[in-house]
Amino acid sequence: MCISHPKWIGLEQRDLHTLTFLMLLVMPVIAIVIFANSFAEELEERLPRLLYAYPFKMLYVILERIGLCLILLLISFTISIIGGYLGGIPLSWQDVNYVAWRIFPASLFLGALSLLVSLLGRNMLAGLGAGIGYWFIEMTTQGQWTGKIFLFQFIWPVAAATSQIENSLYLLLLGLALFTAAIFLFHKARAWFV
Repeated sequence: MCISHPKWIGLEQRDLHTLTFLMLLVMPVIAIVIFANSFAEELEERLPRLLYAYPFKMLYVILERIGLCLILLLISFTISIIGGYLGGIPLSWQDVNYVAWRIFPASLFLGALSLLVSLLGRNMLAGLGAGIGYWFIEMTTQGQWTGKIFLFQFIWPVAAATSQIENSLYLLLLGLALFTAAIFLFHKARAWFV
């Protein structure tokens, strides 16, 4: 709704940059909520024992959950793009690609961080706290601490950081590393959960 009506939140312009600005602030939070809650039921007290007793591999379970979370994130992105288009922002496929390249690296990084911390902490609140905490620190420090992996490099460029493309690649690589760690933890560390 805010993307369709940016004046509601005090933004006067309705263009591609406003759409990117709003989505870059909101989509990582959506990713945090989606990924941190992906194993909420499995981390309950007795359920991991039952889950690990099944004959299928835990690798399939976590890959399925990550895939489902990615689909939900893509649906959220699509709804936001449609909201911007219906709100009067003319969008081409190149514009959608422009927005996606700026939104998904930060969202996937924070989603992977939330997933890994929720598995390590064996509680979805741990993942929510880690993801929202990181997002809040990035908002307040504006990349002074993180530099090359600043989440909002496209909104508030940090002079000491790398280019925007390199920033996106760093975020994607770190997100992939965190996803790999979460997969390894869930698949191999049975004693941690049972």
